[in-house]
Amino acid sequence: MENPIPSMYALPIFMGAVAVLIIASMIGWVLKLRFAPEQPHAVIDNLNSRIRAWWWMVGVLAAAFWFDKQGVIILFALLFVVFQAVFAWATPFADGIEAGQGRRTTRSRVYPGIAPAQASARSSPALRSATRSAGSSRSREAPSSPSTAVSTW
Repeated sequence: MENPIPSMYALPIFMGAVAVLIIASMIGWVLKLRFAPEQPHAVIDNLNSRIRAWWWMVGVLAAAFWFDKQGVIILFALLFVVFQAVFAWATPFADGIEAGQGRRTTRSRVYPGIAPAQASARSSPALRSATRSAGSSRSREAPSSPSTAVSTW
């Protein structure tokens, strides 16, 4: 590595972020000492955990900038893969919410590159026939007895 500071434009941004995080960390520390020195306090602990998360985010981004263009490309490629996997996992739940149901529905999306197990389970004939028959006979009314209120995830 010949250049420890890849961009002179990035340095003031990171210095500003570190300065804001130092001030925020000091405020969180003072709040913890003043209002809840030896016991947990939900709001202050939440604030301090968010500040620690921001320290990690700035650190990871600084490390990516340290490795110049390749580091930033690798960081964003990894983030894309993680976000795509989370999206593929959460989409069926959003479909169930849109349909007014509290479970996965039959019109969930499948992303074979991200979730190969989900795609192979979808391709089994037994699952397709069970899904088809269950999806056509369900009503959108509330269950009549507590025994039928069990969610089938």
